[in-house]
Amino acid sequence: MVCDDDQLYTGLIERMLADLGHQVVGIASTAADGAALVETARPDLVILDLSMDFNSDFDIVASALAVGATALIFSQRADDALLSRYAIRPTVVYKPYLTELEHVVTRVAMEQDREVGGQDRRARPASIATGAEPTSVADAQAFYGSLNDATSGDALLSIELPETTGQAEEASDVAMRVRVLLRSADRLLASATSVRVLLPNGGDGVASLLARLGDVGALPGGVTVRAVTIDPDELPNDAFERLKAAEPSAWPPQVG
Repeated sequence: MVCDDDQLYTGLIERMLADLGHQVVGIASTAADGAALVETARPDLVILDLSMDFNSDFDIVASALAVGATALIFSQRADDALLSRYAIRPTVVYKPYLTELEHVVTRVAMEQDREVGGQDRRARPASIATGAEPTSVADAQAFYGSLNDATSGDALLSIELPETTGQAEEASDVAMRVRVLLRSADRLLASATSVRVLLPNGGDGVASLLARLGDVGALPGGVTVRAVTIDPDELPNDAFERLKAAEPSAWPPQVG
């Protein structure tokens, strides 16, 4: 949920959240509307400005904490004395640093995903979601079903872990982190040794996903990363087999 009376920022934040695969359950432009929306939409995360109404924006913080949501302040100012009054101090990102906001949202989503095991912990409104939800880490059927329907231009990404003690647990953790960054149409397949992702209209999506993984430190050192794009007239299953033998890329990406 986003609370800001600046339409430029609400548009940018909404687009950023959609790119990260999250559902925006509502946007409010006043503190009163924001506090009411928290009660009805019951979001996981509330992103709010502190300059909408005179000294009333903190009602949103209180409402968010009351329903178990995370409050994230995105503002040009943040009064330390006021923030310190809350038992759970809100995280602050200062405008206009949208890249930093994106990193914090990703981190919060990962923490919530681990906390609840990938399950929603509150009731959600059912009217706003668009497209299919990202595949869970155990849903192989959804991955292969989407693979069968894949077409030219869709991309496949493989993240393979080195053989180490606890490899299966590490692969599961990597899968959960990758899942947070997926778009609604992307599909994920996890095993004890690898994480594979199908990205419809993949092209730039592979580079974007890898960049996000690097930014948030989601992948351990030593992994092997491979990617292919389905060629015209190529069967999706043939592309999947080609992925396994594709030239690996270095991870983490080399600089310079």
